[in-house]
Amino acid sequence: MSLKLKEQLNNKKKLFFPVIHCVSGDCIDHSLKVAYEASADGVIFIDQGDLSAREIIEDIIPYTRKNYNDLFIGLNILGDHWTALEAQPDIVWTDSSGILNPKVQNFPVLPPSKYRGDSLWFGGVAFKYQYPIIKKEDWQSLATEAAKHMDVVMTSGNETGCPIDPEKAMTFRKGLGEYPLGVASGVAIENVKLILPYVDVFFVASSIEKSFGTLDLEKTKKLSSLIHYYNHDEK
Repeated sequence: MSLKLKEQLNNKKKLFFPVIHCVSGDCIDHSLKVAYEASADGVIFIDQGDLSAREIIEDIIPYTRKNYNDLFIGLNILGDHWTALEAQPDIVWTDSSGILNPKVQNFPVLPPSKYRGDSLWFGGVAFKYQYPIIKKEDWQSLATEAAKHMDVVMTSGNETGCPIDPEKAMTFRKGLGEYPLGVASGVAIENVKLILPYVDVFFVASSIEKSFGTLDLEKTKKLSSLIHYYNHDEK
């Protein structure tokens, strides 16, 4: 599946991934059904909720692969990148990437791609709640540096639920050229069109949840349509 994902990224397809907070098995099952019905490209599991990282890896991911094998599967184990990598999902998402300064040597939190197995790394750069705060004038050069280390460069607004400044998305795009760019905060039906020209991958939770960990079908379908219709419009 990761080869198929890489092909879609190389073809500049806009990709939509609802983020599922792992509150309970029932909530996850509901949200998987919503994601599938909304034609999401995949889902991202994050260990925020009552389920442990081990339960997600040993129970939820195998269940998803068996019952929703058309969906790409991503995983973010907060603070434990290696456990996420060992699970070999299609995507390992880390809030921090270790890429902090374009002017000095950086220390990525995950190893080079040849040591990452089949998982693609979507790494946070100038990401919410990560320190030090990256200066605006360094965004473009930092994005260029980050592309040397990961498969998709992820960035965000200033906090959860806060939309990214379109200028930040545009500046990252300049630094990345054609390299894949993702956003993971504040993406919503009301604002996604502002960043669609610059962003390839959309991780979304807050704006499409009806409660924490439970996706809303109509909101998810609407956002999925807006993102994927842009593909159609560009052809």
